[in-house]
Amino acid sequence: TVEVLWVKGSGGDLRTSTRENFSSLYQEKLIGLQATYLGRKDNGLKSKAEDDMIGMYSHATFNLNPRATSIDTPLHSYLPGKHVDHMHPNAIISIAASKNCQRITKEIFGDRMAYVPWMRPGLELGLAMQQIAKENPKVKAVMMGQHGFISWHDDEKVCYEQTLQLIEEAAAYIESKYVAKGGHAKAFGGQKYQSLEVGRRHAVLASILPWLRGQISKERRFIGTVQEDEAILRFVNSKDAARLAGLGTSCP
Repeated sequence: TVEVLWVKGSGGDLRTSTRENFSSLYQEKLIGLQATYLGRKDNGLKSKAEDDMIGMYSHATFNLNPRATSIDTPLHSYLPGKHVDHMHPNAIISIAASKNCQRITKEIFGDRMAYVPWMRPGLELGLAMQQIAKENPKVKAVMMGQHGFISWHDDEKVCYEQTLQLIEEAAAYIESKYVAKGGHAKAFGGQKYQSLEVGRRHAVLASILPWLRGQISKERRFIGTVQEDEAILRFVNSKDAARLAGLGTSCP
C-alpha cells in the first residue's frame, strides 16, 4: 500500500468541488522533495530553488491525475495530521491581518495555536510549520500572518470540529472587543451619513449601475450584484469609509 495526499487543486471553490477538483500525490515522494530542496545551495524563502520545487510536484502525481496541484501542497503534506484544514474565514483573517497578530493569537488560543509571520506559500512555509509541529506536539493549529490559519488531526470529524471551534473562538473574541469599544455606534469612526429610504436608494442604483457596469466591462463583461444589508450600510455611511475602502484588501 502507498499513502496518497489528496489536496484541492489550484483555483475552484471548496463548496462545489468534486473528486475531479483534487490533485493526488504520493506522500512519500513529497516528503522526499525536502532532501532535494535542502540539498540545493540556493534554497531559501522566495529563492529559485523554492520556485523550482513547484515544477517537481508533478513527479509525485498519483494515478496520472491531471489536476494541477496547489502551491499550498507542502502545507498539507508536511504537517502530522491525516486531515488538514487550510482556511481563510473572516474572523481569522481579521486577526491574521492585524498589527498585533502574534499577541492576539496567543491571547485567544494560548498554546493550542502557534504563529508564523507572513511567508509566501511553498516549501519554506511548509518546513517552518513542520518544525513547529515537531517541537510543540500539543499545537494543533498555526496562525499564518497576513494569510489565514491551518489545523490538523488524524480523525476527520475531530479536525472539522476543531477548525470550527477555533473560528468561533476568534469570532467571539472580536465581538467582545467590538462591544467593549462601543459596538455599532462607534464602528468605522461612527456614522457620517444617513441611508436613503429603500425605494429612493433602489432608484439611484437603477440609474447608476448600467453606466457603471459599462465602464468596467469594456474589456471583459461583468455582472453586478448589490449588497445593502445592515453591516454594509453601516460601513458606507461611516466617517472612515473612504479611507478604509482605499486601503484595499487586508490579506494578499
